[in-house]
Order: sequence, then C-alpha cells, then structure tokens
Amino acid sequence: MTVSVQTCPCCESESRSFWASEAGFDVVRCNDCALLYVYPMPDPGYIESAVRTGFHELGASIVSVRSRRIAAKVSHYRKRMSMMLADVVARGQPITWIDVGCGYGEFVEAMQAVLPAGSKVIGVEPMAHKAEAARQRGLEVINDYLRPGQFEADFISNMDVFSHIADYRTFLQTVVSNLLPTGEMIVETGNSADLHSREHVPNELGLPDHLVFAGRATMDRYFASAGLHAKNVIEERFDTVQQMAKNLVKLAIGRETHVAFPYSSPYRQLIFRAERA
Repeated sequence: MTVSVQTCPCCESESRSFWASEAGFDVVRCNDCALLYVYPMPDPGYIESAVRTGFHELGASIVSVRSRRIAAKVSHYRKRMSMMLADVVARGQPITWIDVGCGYGEFVEAMQAVLPAGSKVIGVEPMAHKAEAARQRGLEVINDYLRPGQFEADFISNMDVFSHIADYRTFLQTVVSNLLPTGEMIVETGNSADLHSREHVPNELGLPDHLVFAGRATMDRYFASAGLHAKNVIEERFDTVQQMAKNLVKLAIGRETHVAFPYSSPYRQLIFRAERA
C-alpha cells in the first residue's frame, strides 16, 4: 500500500526525524523546513480511492472518513469571513468564489450569506458522496478536482483541507491558474508543524486520511512557491472544553484519539488570506 517518499513535500529535503505514530503510520518532521508528513506516504492509487469513495482499507478493516454535515460550521464561517472580508463586503460588488474541497458545502452556504448580492459561489469536491449531499441541499458543487485554468475567480478557498493534499505546491499552482490577476486565496489549516511535541496537538492526527501538517512558516514557504503571500491570518483555539468532551466520548466508544487539558495547548487553527506577491 505504501511507497517510500524520499523528499519533503514542501522543500524536497531528504533529512527527516520521527515525530509521532498513529493507526500504524508514522509522521516525520522535515529537518530543514519543519513540515510534518506521513512517511512512507501511501501510494497515489490508495490516496485517490480514499478521496473519491471516503473509505480507507486498513488491513482487514475499512474505515469511513465521510463524516457528516455540521450545521454549526455555517454560522462559524459566516462570523469569521464577515470579519476577514469586511472590505469585500463593503464594496458591494458581486464576485466569483470557488471553494475547493467543499465537503458537504457548509462553507459554500456561509459565503452565499456573506458575499454581496449577485455573487457566484461554487464548490469543488472529489468525494462523490459529499458532492451529491451538497447538491441535494441546492448548492452548486462539481464532483471533481480543481483543474488548471478551469475558472476566472476572485477568490478560491481551501478550508481545513490542506492535510489531505500530499503535493500542495502543485495544488497551489493550479489555484493560481484559476485566479484573476487581482484574485486572492483563503486557506484554513492547523499549526502542528510549529509545535515541538505531538502531545501539544489536542486531537487525533487522522492518519492516513491526513498526510501533511503545516505551520505558519511552512505555509509561508508554500505560498511563496506559487507567487503568493499572506496578507492576513486569523488564529483560533482548538483546545476547548467542548473539544475535550468530544475526545472523551471517542475514547469511550473505542476510537483512537488524544485528549488535552482545555486551554493548555499552543495548537491553533489558522485562516490565511493570501494574495499575489
């Protein structure tokens, strides 16, 4: 199922150190850029099948990563994006927005509510099950990957999807090819690569569904590789009482997870707003 990946997905260094293990997979840290990534990486065919179907074959077990629609995400993203995009909202001009890896469409719904009237919001989601569920809610969702030159977008978002994409440098090049000259990108991911220890991450790593883990510095390197730079970043805590309670329930039903004491972790969710450098 796995093939040896000899270089870091971010900086192509061959120097790495063990960082953590979960579900029979190892995560290593690049000794040059600090990116965290699964090593050895699952082969492309395995990754493609899991992305398209939502199922991982782990030995004799089949693990579903289809999850479910979370309605609370809609209000959460409406609040965050209303703040981050106050200038866009104030201009009142309709724009085209593409959300890549839109899942069940919660972020698409949020942006439909936030953006000026007449704006077009389209989701792109390779997992058929999620794409169809979003369509049934009346959302415009394409069941595929983002393709080079597919759109002329004012904004492209990629929310909490970074860790699923092994080759994010190539992905960013595709994103740029779909942006207008004045276009911008919104990316949400965690800062795991900025942390010294796995114990500081207040949740399971989600291996092998998650393949790479970034931080502020590694995201800056990724953006630079595509001619982008972050103009704004929002940081949010993840180690809340609610998150601890969820993880305790997971443990009670036999799921592998990690429980951290609330408000003690340096882990943060990061939302970047990036533009051309």
